[in-house]
Amino acid sequence: SQYAAILCARPSRTHPCHATKRPSRPQGAGGGTGAARIRAKKKGPARLREVEIDGLVVLKIIKHCREFLPEVVTGQLLGLDQDGSLEVTNCFAFPKDDSAEAADNTAQYQREMMVRLREVNVDSNTVGWYQSSYMGSIHDPAMVQSQFNYQSQIRNCVCLVYDPLRSNAQGLSLKAYR
Repeated sequence: SQYAAILCARPSRTHPCHATKRPSRPQGAGGGTGAARIRAKKKGPARLREVEIDGLVVLKIIKHCREFLPEVVTGQLLGLDQDGSLEVTNCFAFPKDDSAEAADNTAQYQREMMVRLREVNVDSNTVGWYQSSYMGSIHDPAMVQSQFNYQSQIRNCVCLVYDPLRSNAQGLSLKAYR
């Protein structure tokens, strides 16, 4: 997995997490940037540079992961992908289901949630998923397969991993992988 930049939930642009260095724009032969930028945009979606997470999303993830400690929980991330910046504006938890029809039930739940969110004008674009982790135990075949499935459908998607046991007063253990 490749680490993507993650921004904290603080709104201040002076906070060290928000101090991101923007890549320089390519210069054309005449010194202008217009033609080079247009050609670059035609190649496809911009490469992901940063992930901006709404504070409410962070709180929802923390609450969900701590409620089911020590079980691994997952959920869907919703938001917008704009010019290399992934904005996560909402999320919802996947239900815990240990039955034989778990995959079908989860898929049905996702469809129903997306319809309900669209009805109330909430960003309903899937931009990734989140998962809990305990003491850094995240790199397993199921996680890699899930991320592969998401990336095959959504180019700039991320997996946010929250570790409630490593989070403390000094910091939040929340990482973004792609």
